Amino acid sequence: MSVIAWVRDNPLGTLVCFLLVATLTAASWFGVVVWSVAALATGGASVPFQLLFLLLLGAVVVGSALTVASLVGLVYGLLSRAWDAAAAAGREVARGAEAAERRSPLARVVGLSDLTGPVDPRSRAAKVEDRLDRVKARYVEGELSMAEFERRIRDVLGEERVGHGGVSTGADGGHERAREYER
Repeated sequence: MSVIAWVRDNPLGTLVCFLLVATLTAASWFGVVVWSVAALATGGASVPFQLLFLLLLGAVVVGSALTVASLVGLVYGLLSRAWDAAAAAGREVARGAEAAERRSPLARVVGLSDLTGPVDPRSRAAKVEDRLDRVKARYVEGELSMAEFERRIRDVLGEERVGHGGVSTGADGGHERAREYER
């Protein structure tokens, strides 16, 4: 498991790491300040210089870098989890809107799933092709009668205002492609 995956999956562990590193860094900085005060008070005669080197190494080089890295990791982990939760909620809302459109002509007229669904950067023709493929798959699975299949194909093409030139449904309005699914 990579560090990024661990950070994303363990926000509490990342918080604990951040708090530990931040505490050690703060203690090192406090040690630097105490050493500086002691050196000034005694004229530097009785304060070992090696201690300052270790405190500075811990505070500046290691501690501060790890504190910033763990803080960035914590923020990344929390934001990615929030993003995933928001995306899941959005998918649930979109599924509910699609179900409402299947049951209610008013919801279909309003285009409820278009209002609640995610933004789709594909071209209109690509989106229509996808919708036609879903209708055809339902027909092949036996969920739709031939009359319902034809009506839904006309509805999709009419709603999207795309003629047969914009989408490859074939000369027979999509029946040939539906037969391909059956094979």
